[in-house]
Amino acid sequence: MARRKITAVQWRALVAGIAAAVAVGRVVVPRKRLQLCRDPGDDMLLDVCLAGRADVLVTGDADLLSVDAEQLRAVGLASLRILTPRAYLAGARERM
Repeated sequence: MARRKITAVQWRALVAGIAAAVAVGRVVVPRKRLQLCRDPGDDMLLDVCLAGRADVLVTGDADLLSVDAEQLRAVGLASLRILTPRAYLAGARERM
């Protein structure tokens, strides 16, 4: 029998988190095209982070995770932290 990867409680928390993000989210239009990532297709996420003045990008994408703080600082993203979901959740637990 296959085991579920997510529990019902985790599912409800995920849906609530997405709803909270959507409630305060806003549409941004990137004005600058960055070229930082090993995978050029991932650069658009950094473009959006710059336009939206994001502080955190949560991703499991190895190419985005390989972008270092020096590269981010050089293009005006000094405050952006690129974190794995696990690292983000660990930090959230510490802030509670």
